[in-house]
Amino acid sequence: MTASLLVEESDVQQIAGMMRNDWQQELKRSGLAFAPPKPPENEEAARHGVTCPACGTTAALVDGHCSDCGLFLG
Repeated sequence: MTASLLVEESDVQQIAGMMRNDWQQELKRSGLAFAPPKPPENEEAARHGVTCPACGTTAALVDGHCSDCGLFLG
């Protein structure tokens, strides 16, 4: 199923915020919400990478994505 949403360019940021908020609320209701990973606190932690909340892999990010499952983390 494909859906299209046509909006004025000046309304894009407002609509995106509303959609993001709705999505986050639905994740909370369904119990699927999680906190994004915290950035490394020091150089040693940075060498070990971050732990992906989706797959549990602890590694350095690749262009902001988990090196194992590809989830965007920042």
